[in-house]
Amino acid sequence: MTLKGLSPSSQRTAIATIESLVSFCCKIGVLQDNVGLSMRSPNARDALNERILSEQEVQAMIDKELPLLSSLRLALSRSN
Repeated sequence: MTLKGLSPSSQRTAIATIESLVSFCCKIGVLQDNVGLSMRSPNARDALNERILSEQEVQAMIDKELPLLSSLRLALSRSN
C-alpha cells in the first residue's frame, strides 16, 4: 500500500489506523514491539479559519431559512 497519492489528511488517517492496529496487536500479544510508535504523520495544515463563517454569512443563512420556518409554524398552528 502506498500513501503517496493521498492528501496529507488522508495520509494521517491511514497512518493513525495502522498505528491503532499495531498497538492493539501488541496489547493482545500478537506483536512484541509496538513498531507503530516510530511512524510519523505529515503535518496538518491549519484550515480552521477557512471554516469559520463571518457574521454576515451567518445572518444570510438565517435570513434564507426564515420563510421556511414561518411556513412551518403556520402549518403546525393550523394542525392544532
